[in-house]
Amino acid sequence: METLLLIPVVPVVIGIVVGLFNKRSTRYQRSQMLNIIEFGVLIFLVSIVGIFGWFMFRDSQMKSMEFLNGEIAAKDFSDISCRHCHTVCDSRDDDGNCTSSHEECDHSYDRIWWAETNYNFDGYGHIEFPTTDRQGLNQPERWTAVVIGESATSLHPFTSYLKPSGESDSFPIPLDMKELYGDLVPVHSTELAYDYYHAIKVQAVGFETPPPGFSMAIVNNHEVMTNLVLNSQVEDTNQPIGPEKQGNLQIFYVNAQTIPDNRFADLSLGTWRGGGKNDITIWIGINNWPEISWARVTLGATEIGNELFVIQLRDAIRNMETVENLSEILKVAEAQVFKNFDRKQMAEFADRKPGIHPTSGQLTALYIIVVVISIGGSLYFYSNDPFEVE
Repeated sequence: METLLLIPVVPVVIGIVVGLFNKRSTRYQRSQMLNIIEFGVLIFLVSIVGIFGWFMFRDSQMKSMEFLNGEIAAKDFSDISCRHCHTVCDSRDDDGNCTSSHEECDHSYDRIWWAETNYNFDGYGHIEFPTTDRQGLNQPERWTAVVIGESATSLHPFTSYLKPSGESDSFPIPLDMKELYGDLVPVHSTELAYDYYHAIKVQAVGFETPPPGFSMAIVNNHEVMTNLVLNSQVEDTNQPIGPEKQGNLQIFYVNAQTIPDNRFADLSLGTWRGGGKNDITIWIGINNWPEISWARVTLGATEIGNELFVIQLRDAIRNMETVENLSEILKVAEAQVFKNFDRKQMAEFADRKPGIHPTSGQLTALYIIVVVISIGGSLYFYSNDPFEVE
């Protein structure tokens, strides 16, 4: 916040520097320094831009995404006003300007094909499918394939007071782990949404070749190692967890021969800045497939208030010894979620907001903008005297 207080000083310093330069130059009409009104205008303008920019950059640090989970509850089509309309001029004046007009549309109505989920929240659960003809009368094949009751997941934006690395870092990155395994941190599932209401929530990490049942896939320009059968099982597990507990389960199989340290989970969480606030992430280190070497459970909104849940779920997975049967792991996870998981409201962490500030890169950009405005304003006032003050 101290950096914000320095912004009004910039135009004063710039104005003086430009004034010293002006005394040695004959390019400008004036030889005196800026008067107090001109300084005041510059300070006011720069302060407004600086304050607005500071808070805009700060708030951008808190933007985050999470998944809402549930099932397809309904599908149908709706007829709406035509979306392909244009204005037609009826008459023009002598200069060619249109004086009266009316609107013409290609059709009397358009048709949209949609599906609704049971977690529809502020529209983030309402799915519209693209049509193959302009009016939308032809039934889209993807809409036809939608099955009421099938699992669904949708991205939902939220404000995170935990994501920024301000005065109180909720997700510190282990620097020694970053040096060793920084290149192996997986892509977070919020970047892997696909096919309208699905997302990749099962990945294998650190394997040179895909483990049994896994294969490489390209999702939103990200190359990931996943198993779509297991991924479907995770989505089915999230189906009741979403509406009831507002949770989002995801699983990472980690090659423990390549990454023996379970702090890889902390490295990933820090790199993601926590991820979604409702994330329940299971990390399973595998030494010799399918033997479990280590297990971790991390949460997107810190473990505060969920310490028992994290420990019990971690120990339950570790005691399974192998990952041969994911359905058993998911059964245990679902039981633990319904028994002990308490999804935290972001409002509970609002006290951390005062410690959030723009990044150093954002502050540099802000000061460059302020300096440019100060120089431009100073040169203008030395070339002109809009207030005519002696």
